[in-house]
Amino acid sequence: MYSSTGFQLPSLSLFGSRHEGSSDIVAFASASSDVFTEVAFTLSRDRYLRVWRDKCIASVQVPATFAAARRGSQAKPGNLLPALYRSLIRVLPAPNGVEDEDDPDADRRVLVFMPSLTEQAGGGFFVLYRLSERYSNGTRQLEYLSSQDCSSRSTGSELRDFTVIGNHLWCLWDTHGQAMVEYVTLELESEDAAQWYSAIAPPEPDYTPEYFDELLVQNGAVTEVFLDAILRPGIFSRFTLETALKQYRDSISSIPGQHPPALVASYPTLGEHIAGIVGCTVDLAIDPQSGEQLWDQYWSALKRDWEGFVARCKEVERSARWPLAIGVGELEQPVVLERERLGVVARDDTSLQAFKVFAQGAGSGTSNSALALLDIAKGLQESLDGADRQILESHLTSVVRETIAFSWNDVGADISRRLLLSQVSPPVRGYVTARLNSLGSVNRAVVEALYVILDVEAEIKGEAVEEEDSPPISKANGEGNGWAGSMDDPATPGWQKAQWPRAWAAAYVSATIQARYHLALSLLILTLFVIEEMPDQLATEPPILGDVFQAFQVLSILHHLAERSADHPDAKAFTAGDTDEILAKFNGMRVSSLGPQLSPQAHIVSYSLLHTILPPPRHDHDVYNQAHAFLRSNGLLIPGSQRPLLAAEVRLVESLRVDGHLHIAREIAGWLPLAPGVAYVLARTWLDGGRPDEAVHLFEQVAISFGDDGLLESEDTDALEDVLPLDEYYLPHYYNHVADLFAECSLDVYVAQFTKLAIDSSPEEVSEKLWETLLTSYIALGLYEDAYMALISMPHQPLQQRFISRLVTAMCDKGEIDRLTRWNFVGFQQDVENVLAFKARNADPIGWPNYANVLYAWYTFRGDYRSAGQAMFRQARRLSEIICKPSEYIDFATETARCYLAAINCLSLVDPKSAWVALPASHEAGRASLRKRRRPRTQLPDEVFGTEADDIDVVELADIREEYMLVLSRLALAHRYPQHDIANLVIGPEDIVSRFVQEGAFDDALSNARSLGVPMTALFESLTARCIHLSQAGATLSEDAAPWLATTRVQSWGGTLGQRAWKYLQESLERNDGPETDYEYHKTVLKAILEEDRSARLPAWLVQFFEQNHPEHLIQVYFKYDLLSEALRQSINLVKETQKKSRGTAKTRRMPFETAAATWLPYNLFDQIIGAAATSKARDVSALATELKKTMDLWLTSARNLTRDIHARP
Repeated sequence: MYSSTGFQLPSLSLFGSRHEGSSDIVAFASASSDVFTEVAFTLSRDRYLRVWRDKCIASVQVPATFAAARRGSQAKPGNLLPALYRSLIRVLPAPNGVEDEDDPDADRRVLVFMPSLTEQAGGGFFVLYRLSERYSNGTRQLEYLSSQDCSSRSTGSELRDFTVIGNHLWCLWDTHGQAMVEYVTLELESEDAAQWYSAIAPPEPDYTPEYFDELLVQNGAVTEVFLDAILRPGIFSRFTLETALKQYRDSISSIPGQHPPALVASYPTLGEHIAGIVGCTVDLAIDPQSGEQLWDQYWSALKRDWEGFVARCKEVERSARWPLAIGVGELEQPVVLERERLGVVARDDTSLQAFKVFAQGAGSGTSNSALALLDIAKGLQESLDGADRQILESHLTSVVRETIAFSWNDVGADISRRLLLSQVSPPVRGYVTARLNSLGSVNRAVVEALYVILDVEAEIKGEAVEEEDSPPISKANGEGNGWAGSMDDPATPGWQKAQWPRAWAAAYVSATIQARYHLALSLLILTLFVIEEMPDQLATEPPILGDVFQAFQVLSILHHLAERSADHPDAKAFTAGDTDEILAKFNGMRVSSLGPQLSPQAHIVSYSLLHTILPPPRHDHDVYNQAHAFLRSNGLLIPGSQRPLLAAEVRLVESLRVDGHLHIAREIAGWLPLAPGVAYVLARTWLDGGRPDEAVHLFEQVAISFGDDGLLESEDTDALEDVLPLDEYYLPHYYNHVADLFAECSLDVYVAQFTKLAIDSSPEEVSEKLWETLLTSYIALGLYEDAYMALISMPHQPLQQRFISRLVTAMCDKGEIDRLTRWNFVGFQQDVENVLAFKARNADPIGWPNYANVLYAWYTFRGDYRSAGQAMFRQARRLSEIICKPSEYIDFATETARCYLAAINCLSLVDPKSAWVALPASHEAGRASLRKRRRPRTQLPDEVFGTEADDIDVVELADIREEYMLVLSRLALAHRYPQHDIANLVIGPEDIVSRFVQEGAFDDALSNARSLGVPMTALFESLTARCIHLSQAGATLSEDAAPWLATTRVQSWGGTLGQRAWKYLQESLERNDGPETDYEYHKTVLKAILEEDRSARLPAWLVQFFEQNHPEHLIQVYFKYDLLSEALRQSINLVKETQKKSRGTAKTRRMPFETAAATWLPYNLFDQIIGAAATSKARDVSALATELKKTMDLWLTSARNLTRDIHARP
């Protein structure tokens, strides 16, 4: 490792040592922290101190005893040091801090510790040497300067490490596994004896069975008592608890048989894990004779089990506190490193010094009345039995945590009589009284003792403190190896980066609070004794006993906080990150590095509750100043008569709440009188904890402290103003603040409640923000009537118009359509209609709510049927334009038809002149109708439609009915033929009828063609073809061949399929054909039959129809299809029928002239037929032609006579 420096260190022998292994190096030090230094110092087992630079340049044998070192006698061989490497050498810097550039090693000092090798007192001694200047041969000498013997307290201890800070030598001793720190002023060249001082760690309770017996007297819950004790901060580290728990589990698992289920259960926290495992093997036994449950044996066994677990924890913790090294902190303070703890040495404050005097009984001979009084109090408290002390302490704690209705003197006298004086023996009572009388003024001593207990800065003056009264070690337990995170920002001071200073400050605060609490408890017990035994010794105005009670009250609160662990669910912890700078300074000491399984990032550092609420440390404050800055900031440690009532307590509870410790904040607030400040903070804790119901009545109680004028009148205003963040303490502002708190938690019911109170309590017009908050809360809660009343009563019109939309939208979303349509909305009807119309135009037509339906209901309720019809027609158009899935088409079409029908019904109720709907020209029906739309009306009055009337498309009621029928037809087609994708086909009226015809659904085809106004020519052509086909097939076809003939009505006719088919055709023609169509469909049927087979025999009913209604067409068809015989016969029949009608001259004469044309005959057609017959070779055709000629001659003669009669008519 050191080969690069130019020299090598022997490991076994050097210069032919007389003793085997005597030259083994057991200590090493260098002049610099750099491992590649040019000079090094070693100490071997034979006590030779050597200096190395390329080679050994100086050496001296350290004396084996302190006396020999002081005499300066030459060291004698023998007395080898143990063959273990230890920290025995420290190289000190130059005295003036400046090194000689030519000879930097000159005048360098080295401090060597020589452990005690004999039976002499003390753990050893220190010898200081100086390295001389370099001689001409390159060698030097180590010159003796001084020596310092160790204290007698170090006898039997092992020095683990030492360091020099300034002019003080600090030593870390291993005293039977416990760390002990001592320091002495180091006089570099003085042989005068110096005084050693020890730094004592804060006392910790000794967890003995007797200790727990006393706790169980106060609280009989075994598990709770033991669990609180082991989880108390600073007692056991988390690693200790986990290790002890693992050992406990392993011991149970090693027992043969079935194991308790608690061993395999999962637990959220370590505390619950311990509570669930410890004692799980203890069962409640039952007396076999009496059947009685043996509870005494159960509690005794459970207590022994817990005591065993505590013993395991103590054993693990003992090894965890093995001292390792001592170093230097950021502010030149000693830092003590143990295996699992890191401590810092800090000076005592007033209370800690007094507590040492109090604990050591050294105040009896002092002239300081405060220390003497505390010594008397200590004697009185210790004279009580352990159980009696616990009962008295528990009762006093309960008293100060309750609201007292009597004076403190009365309360104290009652406690003294019941719980104190009866337990004090007469000798003790006489002894205490005598010592109190020796003080002179007990009242003054009590006042001074209070200042000692509550002081956070001054030290005790005028009293020498013995050597044991030295700075204590403030230690903080960490997890694993105790590494804490630090930030990477180089601009941030290292002290602010590290979490350890904050933990040390928390440990110091905890220690001083413990000391102050015990001092206050003793003082309170003594004061209770005096109030009964020597009442004239205490002032009653103001009552000094009240100040003592208040001091004990605040210290009991702080004591409770100091004993709370950060493992509580409400408490916080921080995650380990980068290496702490202070621990980084130990890297040069070559302490064993972390292995992969102990990565610093893999652990969480968890401290006490105090640690979490301390402010961030300042880089220029040591632990003492850091702790006292916190104690001063909360303002609790001030005599009760000199500080505002409850102000400090309220600030403390508020800080706990802000830091997230809600449970402990509520607990402490419950110990205080329910003043306005306390009630406010307590309400905030309930609100932050998700229980607003408990917070509401507390907020209302705070409002009582505001007078009729809205201003604070309570005597507790100081406490309230410290935590209530208001610019002006005015009742409306307070209600507004509370409403904002509930708004942050989205609790609209309470937001509305307190906002309404803020508005009602304000004598002047409130801002829009309050009204907006109130309306928003009402709407969110569904209190629409309240929102409506607030809306119409607010004085801000722009806000009204803005919230009309929100109210209407919210009511529609919640389905409150009935209430919406029934409310008058006086002055806002047009606004409501605009909102609904806008939503109906732009909202999803198939979404919820259906604003078109809402707008329809709104207009209908008010009798505006034209607007209602227009709303539903627009909705129908929007629905018809939606492209949907085939499976959804029926629902869409049904809703579309419903909208059309609603529009038709509404427009049918208005004046026919107003039964129309105006739409923008771009609003085409699209898929709704493929029929060619009529041209829009372009000449419309400007006073009605404005200057852009040409862009308006007017849809009349008849058009709406047509669109409605089209939708119904498409819907019927979709119902009848679901296999067809009707939704994605562009189908017009003709296509719908054609589709029914193709499917053979002639009933549907006829009805849809009739309702849609579609010509039926193609329909009857197809129907005629079906009839011919059925007639030709005869009885070979089954009933399934013509499903359109399977109806009950058609089947009742009887006959064959062909006969029923012709009957069906006849009835269809009778229903759908007439003069208005010029018998077009009969003509189509006639043509279709002859086109199929001109030789076919026409149905008699068809021939009869034409003979009666249109004989000329029948003749023309016969002639067209070269059926001359039938044409001639029909012509003969037509002429004869005409002659028959003309018989009765008198009647004919009476006919009007204009009706004479009814006897007109198609002579040209007759001539064509006769001409065609002349060329025919058929015998019957010639005969019929001859007969037609004769019949025509007869008719012409008769016609001439008729004409003459008509002209002769007057």
